[in-house]
Amino acid sequence: MNIASFSKRIWAYIIDFVLTALIPGGTLTLLYIFVPEINDIPLYFIVFGVIFTHWFVYFLVIGFYIFVTNGRTIGNLLLGLRIIHPDIKRLSLGDAFGRSAAQGLFILPIVSILYVIIIHTEKSVFDRMTRTIVVDWRNKNI
Repeated sequence: MNIASFSKRIWAYIIDFVLTALIPGGTLTLLYIFVPEINDIPLYFIVFGVIFTHWFVYFLVIGFYIFVTNGRTIGNLLLGLRIIHPDIKRLSLGDAFGRSAAQGLFILPIVSILYVIIIHTEKSVFDRMTRTIVVDWRNKNI
């Protein structure tokens, strides 16, 4: 198995993060266009609502996608990555949604990046949390 390079993993995460941010961002844009009363709401409520909505969308969309495709997200598909257990068994629902819930919180991926850089390992905090690894699935042996 070829463990995926960390730079490819970061790019896959950025792709997933941006794609899931389009939903709350588009919704907020439509609200500003069609609901003029939204300007009366304090900005910090709107910012908190967008952050929470993005996390929730990321949690649901990416978690569901990881579970259904057995370890692939949209970013992983584009870059040829796959999340697997070391013994190649199917990812559980808890693994998929636990991983997506933690990755959706913006600060945890930053902590994970620092962890990988400081410890000099290919396994991130999310890999250790769900006992999985991210591999380059273009290798037909997996």
